[in-house]
Amino acid sequence: MEIFLGVDGTYHSEGSFLGTDGKYHPAGSFLGTDGQYHPEGSFLGTDGKYHPKGSFLGTDGQYHPEGFFLGTDGQYHPEGFFLGTDGQYHPEGSFLGTDGQYHPEGSFIGADGKYHPKGSSLGTDGKYH
Repeated sequence: MEIFLGVDGTYHSEGSFLGTDGKYHPAGSFLGTDGQYHPEGSFLGTDGKYHPKGSFLGTDGQYHPEGFFLGTDGQYHPEGFFLGTDGQYHPEGSFLGTDGQYHPEGSFIGADGKYHPKGSSLGTDGKYH
């Protein structure tokens, strides 16, 4: 990628351009109807605001980032979460422990009978660290 020295005395990447606002913007940026420059792929939503490429209008009337889904609880969650038997969403890899609680992937039951995060160990003080 080539760079060039701009009229502002700083270097800019190839494709950058000097906008009507007197500032340099990345290649693909565009001037929106709001008078601001936006990244390539951004779009004007029904709310009159610009949103990143891949965003979508949810049933709640809000825009959500790409990769979110509508859960059975009526809320939007990031991909990689699942609905637990407790009615809550948990990160993939989490599991339901014998204590009835969800724990992060790799957690284990220590000598004290409690769950501890992956990588922790029993110290000489009798506590898990």
